[in-house]
Amino acid sequence: MAIMVLLSLMLLLAPLAPSGPATYHLMVEKGSWAQYQVICAEGAEIYGVTIREGSSLKFCLSGSEILPSKGPSGQVAFYAEWPKCDVYLDDELVAKNASTYFIWPFWPSEGDFWDALGSLNGLSVKRNGDVILVEAISHELDLRARWEVRSADGLTLYYEAEGLGGGMVLRLDLEKTNLSPVSPDNHDDVAPLDYTACALAALVIIVIAGLTSLATRGGVEWS
Repeated sequence: MAIMVLLSLMLLLAPLAPSGPATYHLMVEKGSWAQYQVICAEGAEIYGVTIREGSSLKFCLSGSEILPSKGPSGQVAFYAEWPKCDVYLDDELVAKNASTYFIWPFWPSEGDFWDALGSLNGLSVKRNGDVILVEAISHELDLRARWEVRSADGLTLYYEAEGLGGGMVLRLDLEKTNLSPVSPDNHDDVAPLDYTACALAALVIIVIAGLTSLATRGGVEWS
């Protein structure tokens, strides 16, 4: 029995096997929305609708999709949850529950997501205080894009895109949102729950309980 107890303790202390690529989730809930002023638009279309300077674009989170992101070797580096939105142009619905690919008004912003994102080809990720600066190039879409993202909740504060060969420019500046400002300091003060430590503690309690049971079977009780 003592050998079994020792083996159990060894299993407790053994490193956990990797569980595969991480999955990063959005930090905002359905119903969250962000409205942007179009401060520059040249040859720009969204969902088949021409965008003009001075217009407003509103993205209301209606769903999401989890997509893989591949690293330099072609293997899946991680999975990320991206927003699907009802989109309004000047208060007129132009897309419903639509993918916001390469616009992304909301980002996953949990854990080490930004470090993982910065490891991908064609992407640059920098931190400027409470704001994350992201630059990306998509040859598939013939676009170069730049975002300024609030690190506390993943809200895009500013977005710009231009065609790699010219001919298209779009710049959006956050006008209003129903998301309250979040203090990064307060957010960081809340320590994440260490599930591994909790599991180990629970197993240790089980082992101790087992030893106590063995000790009391013969009529001897530990003091």
